[in-house]
Amino acid sequence: MLAFVVLFAVFGFTAKHAQATAWDRAQAIASSVERQPEVTVFAEQPLALTGNGVACFEIRGSRYTRRYLGLRQLFHGNGYYVLMPAGLDAAHVVTYVLPEDDTLRVEYDATRSRAGSTPARVVRSPDGVIC
Repeated sequence: MLAFVVLFAVFGFTAKHAQATAWDRAQAIASSVERQPEVTVFAEQPLALTGNGVACFEIRGSRYTRRYLGLRQLFHGNGYYVLMPAGLDAAHVVTYVLPEDDTLRVEYDATRSRAGSTPARVVRSPDGVIC
C-alpha cells in the first residue's frame, strides 16, 4: 500500500512539473514570436496556410506552385518546421507543422524579421485557385 501511495505521489509531482515547464516554455515562445525569423515557404501543392498576415501566391512554370509569405518559424528540428502567422492575433492562434522534405522549400528572410513587416492581406491567384 505504501508503494502505491509513493508511486501515485511521484506521478502527481511529475505531471505538475511537466505542466509548469510546458507553461513556461509556451510563455517564452509567445513573448518572442516577433523576434523569430520570418520565412517564405515554397510548396509543390497547396497547403491552405492562413492567418493574420499570411499571403499566398501562385507560381506558374515552377516546381513549386505556391509561395507563402507572412510566417514565422518557432522551431525547426526532428524533420519538421513549426510555423505560425507573423501577424499576432491572440483570438485566432494557429500553428503549422510542416515536414522537412523535398516537396517544400523554406527560405529565411532577415530583412522581414521585424515586427509589423508582414503582408496585410491574403492574396488568391487570379484564376481563383485557393492556396
